[in-house]
Parts: sequence; C-alpha cells; structure tokens
Amino acid sequence: MVSFDNKEQYQPSLAIAIQAGGKSSRMGTNKAKVLFHGQPLILRVMDRLKPLGAQIFIISNSGDLDYPQLSEITILPDIIPDSGPLGGLYTALKFATADFVAMVACDLPFVSADLIKNQTQIMQRENSDVVIVETANGLEPLHALYRRKACLMPIETALQNGKRRVISWFPDVKVTTISHQTVRHIDSELKMFLNVNTLQELENAKDLEE
Repeated sequence: MVSFDNKEQYQPSLAIAIQAGGKSSRMGTNKAKVLFHGQPLILRVMDRLKPLGAQIFIISNSGDLDYPQLSEITILPDIIPDSGPLGGLYTALKFATADFVAMVACDLPFVSADLIKNQTQIMQRENSDVVIVETANGLEPLHALYRRKACLMPIETALQNGKRRVISWFPDVKVTTISHQTVRHIDSELKMFLNVNTLQELENAKDLEE
C-alpha cells in the first residue's frame, strides 16, 4: 500500500481509454448513451477527464456513438471480439502511444481526474506497471493506470490462453495497490468507483451530491 504526495509535479505522458464496449444487458440499452442529468454518460465521463489534457479515445463495438462532440475522438472496436474488458484494455494499449494509459469505464458518472493524476505520480515514483485502488469490493481495474509497454505482452498472453479476468495477468507485472482509505481525500464516499448497470442504479446515482 502507498500514500499520495500531492507536492509532486504532475508531468503526464498519458492517454485515457474509455471502455464502452460492453453489451449493457442489464441496462437494456447502450450504457454509454443513457442520460445522466440530461447528458449521455459517455460525454459526461469525457468532460470530467478533459482537464487532464491527455489524449482521449473510446473502445466501443456499438457503432452508434454519433454525437457531434465525438467527431474528433477516435472510436475503436475490440481487436479481439467478445474478449470482454480485458480485450478492451488490450485494444487500448495496442492503439496508445503514450507511456501510461488510464482505463476507465463509461458507466462511472463520478470518474475522477484527480485520481488519475495521483496514480500517474505513483507510477512514476514507484516505477510501477499498474497502479490500482482496492476497495471493499476488491480491485478496481476500470479506473486504473497501466504502463503500456510492460502490460501489453502479458495481456496478450493471457488472452491467447483463454483468460478473461481483467486482473488475470497481474502476477507477471509490478502492481502497486492503493488502499481505499488513501484515496478518500479525493472522494470521501468513493463515488468515483460507482458504476451504473441498471436503470435503477442510474436513478440512484443521480440523487448523489457531487
């Protein structure tokens, strides 16, 4: 476990991949397009991450993210179809040219740019390959940071071996785990990890204060 040092200078070599490739079966419609206070989730997530000043691209197989705001955003289908979030991460790392890639899910209405800043600081300081938060629900791989060159081959090997768990390849790289207590100074209620899988969860999330 590590702690943050906010006095460090944030100098990113960073890309952000928004994972929007899921089937949204529990939502009943494309989660990326459901409205959160009048704004499609995919656009809300993107707007919350724009302050990082990093390249943003989207992993999606739906082909229907036709918003004008995305006209200059690269949208990529999975390189390996039906490979789940791990396949989305693989696609992101294959496409990105930045040293560090933050993978976030499109169904995180309170996704945190500040968390990604701190994860970048830790990755640089600790020379980590993955920086990830562990909450009471376990590791949070869809709001985590990955070192592209170190992670690409282990993920490719995991997929070739039929593995689909996002963290199945972690033993092959240097993982720095952050405790949820450590990140509460960013988000005391840990809303940044709240994902919405159903319409009811979406409505419940709308009632939460920023």
